[in-house]
Amino acid sequence: MADFDLSDFRKGPFTIMWQTPTSVAEQVTFEEPSEWQRCIRNFALRTAPPYMIVAKYRRALTLYELAWFSYDVLKAGELAALVALELALLNQYGATAKPTQKPRKNGDLVRASLSQLFRHMQTHDGLSPAVIPALLRNNVTDIIPILENLLRIRNGLAHGDPFDGHHQVGLLELVRDLIDYAYRARPGSP
Repeated sequence: MADFDLSDFRKGPFTIMWQTPTSVAEQVTFEEPSEWQRCIRNFALRTAPPYMIVAKYRRALTLYELAWFSYDVLKAGELAALVALELALLNQYGATAKPTQKPRKNGDLVRASLSQLFRHMQTHDGLSPAVIPALLRNNVTDIIPILENLLRIRNGLAHGDPFDGHHQVGLLELVRDLIDYAYRARPGSP
């Protein structure tokens, strides 16, 4: 992540809907930029994916940190996090997850969609709420609506207006947990 002094950007506290250890979403106030930075840096990956995935995910964290300056940057951070997730799942499962489309006429292969990668994780890699800390902590029992919502958010950010609406509380933690799950057995991971 970039080193910058967030105190130059905002004067006064930053209040935002955020996940806490006891709540899926509640209003949280960060008094100092260093508080916000520490909060965001707590969402660093805990596993050891390939560097290209780590770099894309760090970009998402940096954008979240910059929200101290401008709230809208959170939406760009969400999109960056989802790009890192999709790249991670393609890298980890793309060779085994079967796309439903046939190869293109020009011979180009069709890669598995994010939806197909999620299904593959569920059917072939044991993905369930019980193995994702953010979902387990929030007593989620059915992962399908969570993944469908994540797809809806991703499609809206990628194909709609990425700066409409409020941020998605808990998205960064969920993306981190899904990437960590995908790379849990990779050398260098705890």
